[in-house]
Amino acid sequence: MAFDDINVPKYTGKREEGPIIGKPNSNHTSYVYDNTEVVKTGRTAARNLSSGKQDVQFEVTPKFPMNGNWKKWVRESDLYLIEGDTDV
Repeated sequence: MAFDDINVPKYTGKREEGPIIGKPNSNHTSYVYDNTEVVKTGRTAARNLSSGKQDVQFEVTPKFPMNGNWKKWVRESDLYLIEGDTDV
């Protein structure tokens, strides 16, 4: 078997979902959580409560790599939406 026979998808360099790995991207909505600017990763977790309501949590990660490389599950009510331009 030659190396050229291996069927590997071509790397395009595009990332359509998930956290920002390099520099910040204005296409992602940013939030403040625990004094850190974060973005949602796109993953959610939900469970039904005995009251009939649903408890939903979102996975978040720091927007900037200098703030660490971690992920946490948080309720949307714990996130503060960032509005306005911060590129100054």
